[in-house]
Amino acid sequence: MNAVRESEVLARWLEQQRSDLETLIEAVQRVLSCAGQPDPAALTEAVHALGAACELGARQQAARHRLQAQWGRSYAELRACAMACPDPEGQRLREAERLVHERTREAVRLTRRLAFVVTQMLHVNGEILAILSRGADPGGYGRGGRCERAAAPGRVRAEA
Repeated sequence: MNAVRESEVLARWLEQQRSDLETLIEAVQRVLSCAGQPDPAALTEAVHALGAACELGARQQAARHRLQAQWGRSYAELRACAMACPDPEGQRLREAERLVHERTREAVRLTRRLAFVVTQMLHVNGEILAILSRGADPGGYGRGGRCERAAAPGRVRAEA
């Protein structure tokens, strides 16, 4: 039942990662909900937090695919074990199938929660881009900011 244990460990890790991602998104949303224009330093910090959230989201996506593959292996292991044992009434097989269906429902629930968090992340990213495009961060990453000035041909970078 090695695949079953691996699946459970990966599911717990994925749940923790989802929680970490939600915490990052909440931090970014707090910055964006400031009255008036957000502080440029706080906005830059939010951009970095969002980058970390994107990285975490990508790792979660890969882990989710591994988890789904492990559920399949778990099912095959459980079924083979149930078939190898004398079980005239098929009780072990039914129990194995019930366990796999329960785990599959758990994986689907987790996947839906992750999708919701990723949607929130994209929404927050859109808000940050809107603020930056309005030029609310003149010394940072928006229009006329560090990145744009650094990319302008013939200009010497003032910031180091």
